Amino acid sequence: MSVILSLALYLCAFTACGGDDDDDSSSTSSVDDNLPDEAKSYVGFWINQGNKGYDWLFTSDGVAKAFPYDRSSSEFSDEGVGYWTYNSDTNILATTIGSWQWQVTLTNDDVWTGVSLSSETVQTFNREESSMYYFLAFVSGTSWEESSDSTLILGSCSTKKIAKSSSLEAAVISSSSTINTGNTSYLFISEDDDDTDYTFTYSLRRVPYKSSYYSVVVGTGTVTLKNPTSSTSAKLVFTGYLDKTLSITSF
Repeated sequence: MSVILSLALYLCAFTACGGDDDDDSSSTSSVDDNLPDEAKSYVGFWINQGNKGYDWLFTSDGVAKAFPYDRSSSEFSDEGVGYWTYNSDTNILATTIGSWQWQVTLTNDDVWTGVSLSSETVQTFNREESSMYYFLAFVSGTSWEESSDSTLILGSCSTKKIAKSSSLEAAVISSSSTINTGNTSYLFISEDDDDTDYTFTYSLRRVPYKSSYYSVVVGTGTVTLKNPTSSTSAKLVFTGYLDKTLSITSF
């Protein structure tokens, strides 16, 4: 049974038109070959199992994104973006965000435990198993571009936040103010039973007027996150109605 999530879009330039053919055959789950072997197991989205601190997203090109620990929050909003490293000689996993560094005491593919070097407390992190939640954490606050006048920003214009439930918000802006229609649209993302390739189905609904409380379906298709571990080479590939491939420009 699919789980339906939605993204509210302020649609300015992201309208249907023929996109460039994209033959990008890169894996949707590859890890950067330049990353040291001993560090590759830490690439992913890690959920804090305690009651303080952050959840962490570590990319394969050494970028870290921190999410405040708040299970009551309905939104993804990163606290900051920095870098991360792992030293196998000292077992130190370090980030440039705040003073977050750990002496790792236990690790496997799905969990790691470390002692915080600043607070000397033990913290455990489990790998997020949901491709949808990884997708949301990865794209939170990011910018994507098809061309210089068609930019997609995932997260509201003011807060860069993406909700975890049925009100996921994405802002679409354009450098050309004449393209701004002022209409609100919703991109409903469906999580399939097998979404390990980071491909999700979508239906685009548009609200004709700002004051309207109804929407109409204008198109459907799929969206795939390509190179999902890279902060520099990731792409969003839309098929169907949107038919666009966008490259990441800001993580």
